[in-house]
This record gives sequence, structure tokens and C-alpha cells, in this order.
Amino acid sequence: MRSLTLSVLGLKVKKEDGERMRKTLVEEGLLLKNYRIKTSKEFLIFPLRQRCSGEVVEEEFEILPSRNRSLREVVSGLRAYDVIGDIAIVEIPNELAQRRVVIGETLLSFNKNVKCVFEKRGEISGLHRTRRFLHLAGEKRTETIHREYGCRFALDIKKVFFSPRLATERKRIAGMVRDGEKVLDMFCGVGPFSIIIARHSYSREIHASDINEHAVAYLKKNMVLNKVKNVFPYKEDARRIFDIVGNVDRCIMNLPAQGWDFIDLAREHSRYLHFYTIAQTLGDAAVKIRARGMKMISSRMVKEYSPQESIYCLDLETLPLE
Repeated sequence: MRSLTLSVLGLKVKKEDGERMRKTLVEEGLLLKNYRIKTSKEFLIFPLRQRCSGEVVEEEFEILPSRNRSLREVVSGLRAYDVIGDIAIVEIPNELAQRRVVIGETLLSFNKNVKCVFEKRGEISGLHRTRRFLHLAGEKRTETIHREYGCRFALDIKKVFFSPRLATERKRIAGMVRDGEKVLDMFCGVGPFSIIIARHSYSREIHASDINEHAVAYLKKNMVLNKVKNVFPYKEDARRIFDIVGNVDRCIMNLPAQGWDFIDLAREHSRYLHFYTIAQTLGDAAVKIRARGMKMISSRMVKEYSPQESIYCLDLETLPLE
């Protein structure tokens, strides 16, 4: 792989002053240690974290290879990235947009398990909950197999919704399922909740429904990959799924942006709900739950959604309406 470079500020000094200046920059926290110092016959150029006194120039510096640093240490200002299978998905702020290809190649060099790098373009939208991506580096494909808690999930990031950040949450819910329960995964996607429950609990049957035909096709493939026999897939509108499966012991409602449109229906047909929603505070969601006459068993903040809002999971027990 060719050497990776980024354009950053540099301090140009004469070689005879180099060691003294290097020590000063280190003491003041100004030296970028993850870039190679540039040298010429008469001068050295030190990569800088920020502008300082002296002759400051903008230069292309080679990034020093190391698997012990995070990508954000090399590319200041870069947000966290997700890895789904062997595909990395990165969110690049506007100020780093011109460096997107170098960022992609750098990410490949940092993670030997990553074979493709894509940038998020736009928000999740539409009935199928998908988003657009821009290819940055590596192989040009969007299909992969993601591994989680001993399970494998085949998926295409352009055709289905999948969040690796919910891994702990999926295992947590599986641990709450009681022996012999009938479970409904109301918005199942490619089946991570359903299959992890099937593999890590003694549930009687798990009904998994989604309106996205691509997601249901991958769900069926994942049932075979994981050798589960008590998951029943449906390509169905959530408003009609209870007409097909009847009442259930437990219902998983992982549709944070639209969950309130379905909660009353789910309450009528389920004993327990795991309800995901977007709110500024947990208290905002709790008020709506109490107004519907349900008991909150537990709750937790799952992840940040925006600077002002988070995604919460509310574990609920339904109660008879008065």
C-alpha cells in the first residue's frame, strides 16, 4: 500500500535548531507525533497540532503506520465509525470532506479486518429504513456477513437497516426472554434480535416481521446460517401482523422514529414490550407511557441520536385499560 499523507500545518526550522525545537514542541503539546517529520538539505518541517510562532507552512506529511492509535488520533475532528462485517462506515464532517479518500485509505490501513470503506450520505429514510453511501476505499461491494455473540448475519448495507451498536442491547433482551415464551420482533430487519433470542434463550417461537422484502430475504438466509428452527419470517405491514400471529408474550419494537404509531396496537396483544423511542429526556417518554396505562419495568439510554436527543429503550408491562 502506498504511503498515506495528509496536509497539515508545519513549522520550518534550520537543521541545527531542530532538536531544540522538537523538544519545545513536545513540551508544549504542539507536535503531531503520528506524522513523519519532513527533512531537506538545510531544513526540518515539524507537523503541528495548531499554528505557533515561527515560519509556519502547510505541507503534506506522511502518516506513520501504527495499529495502536485510533483513527481520530491521526485525523483530528473525525467522528466515530461503525464496522459491519468487513465494511467500515464513517461519518465525515464538512471540514474534512476534501480528505475523504485519504481517510478511507487510512482506515483500511488501521484495521486489517476491514475490506471496504463507505461514507454515510444523508439520513436513514423511507419505508425500508435505508440510507445512501459513498465508496471511499477498498472493495466496491455493499454485502457482508456480520458476526455477533456467536451468530452470523448476512446483509447489504444499501438495502437494509442494521446497527452494530445494538449488539449489547440484543443480548440483553435475549436474557429477559423466559422459557416457553412466544415472541414477536415487530420490525425485525435481517433478524438480529430474533436470531440472538433463538440462540440464547428457550423461547417457544419467535415471529419476525418486516415490510422490507430485502430484509426478509436476508432474514431467511440468516435462519439457515445460524441453524435456527423456531423463527417464523413474514414480509408484512406491522399493522396487520397480530392478525396473523395472534397474541404474544413479548414484543420487540425497534422503530424509534415511528414507534408511537404502533404502541397502542402492540399493547393490546402483548404482555411485555421492549419499546425504542427518540426523546430529549427519559422523563418525556415516561409521561406518554403512564398516560397509556402501562408499567415501566426498566429503562435505559441506548445511544445518542442527535445533540439534543437520545434513543431510549423502555421495558414495559402492559396493564388493562380502565
